[in-house]
Amino acid sequence: MLETITSAHLSPADVVRFARLGEGETVAFRGDADDAELARTMAAMANSRGGVILVGVTQSGEIRGVTDPPSASASLALACRATRPVLSEKVQFYPVAVERHVVLVIEVGEEDEAVYSYAGSFLRRQGRVDVALGDVELAEMRLRRRGRGFDQRVVTELSNRDLDAAEVMQLLSGRMLLGGTLGEDAGADAPVYPSAQATELLLAMGVLREEGGRQAPTVAGLLAVGRNPQAAISEATVQCARFRGVGADEFLDRVEISGNIPQQLRQALVFVRRNTALAARIGGLEREDVPEYPTIAVREAIVNALLHRDYSRTAKTNINIFDNRLEVISPGGLLPTLSINELDGTHEPRNRALGALLLWLRVAESWGTGIRRMREAMRGAGLPEPVLQSSEGWFRVMLYGRGATTSTPTLVSSARFSEMSSGPEAWRGLNERQLDLMHSLTRLGSGSITTREYTSRYSISEPQALRDINQLLRMGLLERRGGSKRTFYVLRAALTAD
Repeated sequence: MLETITSAHLSPADVVRFARLGEGETVAFRGDADDAELARTMAAMANSRGGVILVGVTQSGEIRGVTDPPSASASLALACRATRPVLSEKVQFYPVAVERHVVLVIEVGEEDEAVYSYAGSFLRRQGRVDVALGDVELAEMRLRRRGRGFDQRVVTELSNRDLDAAEVMQLLSGRMLLGGTLGEDAGADAPVYPSAQATELLLAMGVLREEGGRQAPTVAGLLAVGRNPQAAISEATVQCARFRGVGADEFLDRVEISGNIPQQLRQALVFVRRNTALAARIGGLEREDVPEYPTIAVREAIVNALLHRDYSRTAKTNINIFDNRLEVISPGGLLPTLSINELDGTHEPRNRALGALLLWLRVAESWGTGIRRMREAMRGAGLPEPVLQSSEGWFRVMLYGRGATTSTPTLVSSARFSEMSSGPEAWRGLNERQLDLMHSLTRLGSGSITTREYTSRYSISEPQALRDINQLLRMGLLERRGGSKRTFYVLRAALTAD
């Protein structure tokens, strides 16, 4: 359970309460003062949202205390010096007498500009465990903590001529309508683009930046108002597919959408309308068309994917429509400091600069409210709540239509994905796609997948899909079924029997 840690020292009652609640992202228990274990967890908390470690409390929450407080304090001092950079100034510790025992309380401050490691490993807290940061995640954290994410990078090979004038005018109009933070009057007329005044405003908004004596667009600027963002970010497209039935076996319609984000959103909504049903509802003397999925929910799911996806990855956003559901899948799981159980009302965008531009373009609403609006729209239409799934590499929103049933939990945390990756010894060495598949099949205890489904699910090429599947076959995790015309793969029988 997540608890808010304050700067005041914990009281004996606080320690008892934490012990009863159990470990979580910001709370950890250690039975003794092992300096290596303490250093790992302190580095992980410093890379997340900070937290508290109770030394002398067992994993089950039993308060046993430390037998030698001075020795425990010395081990903690060693642990602080063992991290890189050292954590001495970021950590405070003190003893608390609880039930005739002495518990050593360690408080780790909230995140700062540094990214911390221990013994060469970069870690973060995920649920109640310390997990390693992947290469992409580590690079992203470093950029974010320096105040500049991937979306703020400058695309030096392009110029302001690569911006779409019509979209730029929409952006400037929206910015002037809001006004206030850049010194202009709210509601003032937007400057005409191109002009020196407009360029000055675009520089202030982060659409353009001065680089090497010339002005060039940022990644965020290109994605928001670029003529052709794919010239620099080739994977920034949306793959849309309508399948027959409930599996990804047969395409009925498909398209790949490029352009900037406002254009992608408009075209994606057209594709959804074209490939979903309308029902008629009679109110009084008038007939009203009711979409199969509430437009608000669909729009929020797509905007969420386009705003929060990881644009540094060579993967595409996917919208898949089946007979019973609509899925929106975006590259990049939740940020380390976010939990899937806490998405309502939270606001920590991966792409901060892009988020501001989409607000001014009125593509996105206020930050942190999209999930709530999706849920309200689905409930208002009498449909199941959206199903949210997160892994290290992907975030998936599933909207189910009328009459559809789902055995999938509405929230599938990345902590379970992490536990799986460090669980069965036979799964070590699998990539994130393979782990996600094994997680899905073992959780359901049944199910199958074809090469085409695997390709669509993870937005990869067929040769890459075959390499992944063949490795799972060689490792004895999957079995091949069916004939030459329709080969599919299932979990090995021995595994389903375990």
